[in-house]
Amino acid sequence: MGSTLLCPQHQKPITQLNITKGQEKRIFCTDCDTENQTLISFEEAMKLWQNLESKAVQKFQNFKNSKVPQLDHLLSKFQQYREQALKCINSLIETTDDYRFQFQKAIDREINQIKALKEDMDIKKLKEISEILSEKLTEEENENNHVGNLNLERVLIKEKELFSELKKNSVMIHLEIKQLIQQNQQEVKIRPVNFQQINSIKQQYDCYALTFNKAGNVVVSGSGKDIIVWKFEQDKLTQLQTLSGHNYNVNCLTFSYNQLFFVSGACDSQIMIWREQAKNNWKCDQTLNEHANSICSLIISQNDDFIYSCSLDNSIKVWVKNLDNQFELYQSLLGHTGSVYSISLNLKETQLISSSRDKSIIVWEVGEDKLWKKLQIIQNDDYGYRIAFISNVAFFWQRYGNGVAQIYLFDKQLLNYKLLKRINMKEQLTDGYYLCPSIFHKKQHLIISKHSKNFYILRKLQNNRFSLLQTIEFPSSSLFGAISSNADYLIVWNDKTKDIQIWKNQ
Repeated sequence: MGSTLLCPQHQKPITQLNITKGQEKRIFCTDCDTENQTLISFEEAMKLWQNLESKAVQKFQNFKNSKVPQLDHLLSKFQQYREQALKCINSLIETTDDYRFQFQKAIDREINQIKALKEDMDIKKLKEISEILSEKLTEEENENNHVGNLNLERVLIKEKELFSELKKNSVMIHLEIKQLIQQNQQEVKIRPVNFQQINSIKQQYDCYALTFNKAGNVVVSGSGKDIIVWKFEQDKLTQLQTLSGHNYNVNCLTFSYNQLFFVSGACDSQIMIWREQAKNNWKCDQTLNEHANSICSLIISQNDDFIYSCSLDNSIKVWVKNLDNQFELYQSLLGHTGSVYSISLNLKETQLISSSRDKSIIVWEVGEDKLWKKLQIIQNDDYGYRIAFISNVAFFWQRYGNGVAQIYLFDKQLLNYKLLKRINMKEQLTDGYYLCPSIFHKKQHLIISKHSKNFYILRKLQNNRFSLLQTIEFPSSSLFGAISSNADYLIVWNDKTKDIQIWKNQ
């Protein structure tokens, strides 16, 4: 190498180098003036340079090797964050899928857009992580390729700054992802539960059924064989109208989703459909007479075009709205050998469950021909008065005795429902009266179920876990209640105090 490098002054091969700090002339040949100069041979200088270069490369390589495991650890953490985010997204998708059946098509489209936006936001965050890692690792590789031309101190300082920046960015992104997950989980504002009685109004006649309209400003309640329509405003009930038509006690009441009508069922085996003719003026528009015994439970479909009823006559009946806006018998579901106490539809309205005195639960499924057929019969050692879907693939069943509720979950491989868990209630007593259906409040994930003298309020948590939030005890097991659509109010009548009590979630 030395033979090719010439002294610019004498055009002779360079033989020595000056490495003293602050000197202007650095290279010397045999003709150069070397007096008062501290010189080393060209070969020694090359060896020294190679040694320094080797040490610099080795030191940087050691630094890199020490940081790669940390980067691997970061990558592992990012993968965990991605999995958590995806699990959260999947959970939100399932929840949104359940919710969308509660709204009309216009609102449904808005929810789908919001859901898509959320997914895009999460994916964007994960891409940011990938891009930052790619950019920083590429910069590190480039620094490696040019390390021979860089001062070692500057390289190490820059690498430390680089790693510090990467670590800072990773922490920030970690926090952003965590916040995003928390925001998504809190999208539906799950509120604490603490119901306290705030008001009451006397009602002497037996009240076996109560219900709110969807807006929460009208309540209808049974009063013996009559029905009372109430205005609910500023935490108070004000009587608007008394409706007569049934011959015996009213057992069940439910409002349509469009609030244009409500339905009542009674011990006289009749189902009556009441419509508002003018403001605060309700009249019976139609009577359905196909059942042969007391009506126990009523459901109206979300499009208000089907009514489902069950009875002490062991049957379930499905009613459909015709072109004249009247309901007619669509199908009778036979299969129970005892009174059918309670029924429930899943959110998609593709499955119906029924609980009977014959100690069986029947799962019904609607086919492509739009007719209901038995999917499964679940035999138990006890019967139950209350049953309710808590998702499209899980339901809650309250046993008559022992104060035990059971959760069933659909097995996708076996294509049937299996017992998932048992929940022990406060009282180990028998249930009491068969009316007052269990309610699942979809938005707040609440199960409200009566057993013996108590109302139990549970919350459905993730991973099929449940938490008992509150137990409200009353002086009698003959008690009946309903919850408002926003879950702010619970109204209850019991036969000891003979009043409708208003409980508010504080």
